[in-house]
Amino acid sequence: MTWLIVGGGALGSILAAHLSQAGEDVTVLARGARATLLRDAGIRLTGLQDFTVTARIAEDPRELSTADVLVLTVKTYDMESALEPLRHVRVTSAFSIQNGVLKDDQLAAAFGRPAVLGAAADFSGEVMPGRVLKDPELARLQTVLAREVAGLAEHLSIPLEDLMSVSPARTLVAEPGGEWVEQARRLGEAMEARVPGHKVSALQDLERGRRLEIEETFGYAVRKASEMGLQVPSLDACYRLLAGLSRGAG
Repeated sequence: MTWLIVGGGALGSILAAHLSQAGEDVTVLARGARATLLRDAGIRLTGLQDFTVTARIAEDPRELSTADVLVLTVKTYDMESALEPLRHVRVTSAFSIQNGVLKDDQLAAAFGRPAVLGAAADFSGEVMPGRVLKDPELARLQTVLAREVAGLAEHLSIPLEDLMSVSPARTLVAEPGGEWVEQARRLGEAMEARVPGHKVSALQDLERGRRLEIEETFGYAVRKASEMGLQVPSLDACYRLLAGLSRGAG
């Protein structure tokens, strides 16, 4: 099976490295200094696993013609510019591990709806001691946000599933808030023990002064809720706060 990984950043490199190590035929579309580094030094992973592999590195989309599977790993706000020069590529399946769901419509516009697979990246995140999920008030806020999003998902006929290493969404919206607080504490403790040094991509971007993927995630959900006449006050408040941070970073 041939894989085309669009984007040579953290997520693209992790996926490409594991696929290559498993013997798959992988091409990574990257650019500039990153492409040079991956070509010269290989793709090196450290952390839960430590290994280095080589993969085919392409810089010019015109070199590409077919792929069994195309995977988008670029930032959501770079989606259109990344897809535009790839519309000629014949793909059997395509999916994105970006945040949000707007990506699926964008992929469908480029490669046709039958080729698009819904996907989400299941990654661990950093949980600071005594904070984030361990804090009862923040755990309650996460519950409220999840339930507002669940209402939107129901109106869009999107089923909720539990991603236990990230968010047990279906269980969360079904349980009383107090029970979720305790479940959130256990989830946070497990994540902290497993990957104590990891930071979610949004936090990495914020710390480095980069633009956040807000419009394609929180913003998309808020706009869809407005179109359907749904009230999502907590989601809307978080969206406005994060959008302000993103504008400050950009």
